[in-house]
Amino acid sequence: MLLNEYTAPPAADESRAFFSLLNLVSDPKASVARVAELHAAAEKAVEAQALAKAAQAELQAARDAHDRAIKSERDAHDAALRAQRQACDQHCTKAMDEVRRAKAEAERLLEQAKTDAATAAALRTDLETRLEKIKQAAA
Repeated sequence: MLLNEYTAPPAADESRAFFSLLNLVSDPKASVARVAELHAAAEKAVEAQALAKAAQAELQAARDAHDRAIKSERDAHDAALRAQRQACDQHCTKAMDEVRRAKAEAERLLEQAKTDAATAAALRTDLETRLEKIKQAAA
């Protein structure tokens, strides 16, 4: 049995790694091929890591742009709400002032109407009394 045909016993991982390394070292061509495979895998890993970093940077830039856009939209929305609220408050204040003026005018007119009604009632009574006196004097 050749050394590189030896399979490691199913013992601990350390002994398996040792025998695999021993098999690899015993065959120079296989060693060169394995080192080339490891080197290629390492290069692929470095490329994948660089792509992942680039993708992560691009994602972070997009996230930052999105956050800025949301903040800008929120600020514009808040400003619009403040303007609408202020306009509504001004309109409501103006309308309430108009209602108060109308109420005051209505109360003034009601008092005037009561006064005029009392005056009219007194004049009517006076006229009826005079008419009654004229009727009695004519009779």
